Amino acid sequence: MDNEQLLEAIQSSFLSELSKLENRISQEMNTLRQDSKTRFLNVEECITKLHDDTSEGFQEVKNILYEDVVEITNEMVSDKELIRREIDALKGRIYLLEKKLSKIS
Repeated sequence: MDNEQLLEAIQSSFLSELSKLENRISQEMNTLRQDSKTRFLNVEECITKLHDDTSEGFQEVKNILYEDVVEITNEMVSDKELIRREIDALKGRIYLLEKKLSKIS
C-alpha cells in the first residue's frame, strides 16, 4: 500500500467514524428533545392538576364557610326567638305582679 492509498484509507475511516459520531449526536439530541418535551408535558399536567386541586380546595372552603354562616344565622334566629319568648314571659310576670300590687294597694 502506497502513501496515497494509506491516506485514502485513513480518510475513509475518519469519515466513517465522523458519520457515526454525527449520527450518535443526532440520536442524543432527538432523545433529549423528546425527554424535554415529555418533562414539559409532565410539568404542564402538574400545573393543571395543582390549579384544579386549588380550585376544588377553594370551593370546599367556600362551602364550609357558607355552611358555618348558615348555621350561625340559624342559631342567632333561634336565640332571638328564645330571648323574645323569655321577654314575653317576663312581661307576663311583671303584669301579674303589677296586678297583685294594685290589689294590695
